[in-house]
Amino acid sequence: MPPRRPRAAVLPPDWMSRIADTATMDDLGAVSATLVEGLGFRMPTYGLFLGAAGMPAPAGLFTTFPAAWVEHYLATEAAAVDPVVHHAHGTRDPFTWSEIPAARIGPAEAEHLRRAADFGIVDGLTVPLATSNAIGVFTALADGSRAERAAALRMRRDGIAALAMAVHDRAIRLCRSARLPAAPTLSPRERECLQWLVVGKSGSEIGEILGISDLTVTQHLKSAMRKLGVYNRVHLAVRAVALGLVAPE
Repeated sequence: MPPRRPRAAVLPPDWMSRIADTATMDDLGAVSATLVEGLGFRMPTYGLFLGAAGMPAPAGLFTTFPAAWVEHYLATEAAAVDPVVHHAHGTRDPFTWSEIPAARIGPAEAEHLRRAADFGIVDGLTVPLATSNAIGVFTALADGSRAERAAALRMRRDGIAALAMAVHDRAIRLCRSARLPAAPTLSPRERECLQWLVVGKSGSEIGEILGISDLTVTQHLKSAMRKLGVYNRVHLAVRAVALGLVAPE
């Protein structure tokens, strides 16, 4: 029998404002839980790691995992043997846990996964996030067969990636020991292109609105991406809103 087709799911129009309005990591977790459920996943967890050396305890954390599992995870410093965390430090791409190479899972890692399964934590979708001063790991649990999880990832990759990036930027701002760098200076035209990008306009639509060519729009957006240190237009829109360079809607 072929896998079930995942139901269509999108983030609501005000999702960036809802994240930007959070005042604590607990608030951020609660908003993330609602948004993740709307995308067909559940139990989001996010950890903020400052500096790339070693595997320190998270500087910022929210989770909707069972309390007993969270207590065990923190008490045993399980990040040191968590293959999800280790794999996330080596890739920029979202991945399901079943895609982690077997070579990364030794006896200690396998025991960690077995213990997690005792709490109903079997598989999930993880989005690694890296900025100049911090590494973030955003995870949401996925249900269904491996094929169904893969189909959900294909359909919702952009939505999950955008949500994770917004959570990461907000978490950095909320943690006292880390701050986002000062917002870079954008040209007036870069800011105009960004504002229309944030409200969902395509490159050709932006060009028509501003009376410039698609190529010129692309050049302005690429320049803004370099200044903000991001790699695609989804992250560009999220980072621009997080830094207050443009309004979310």
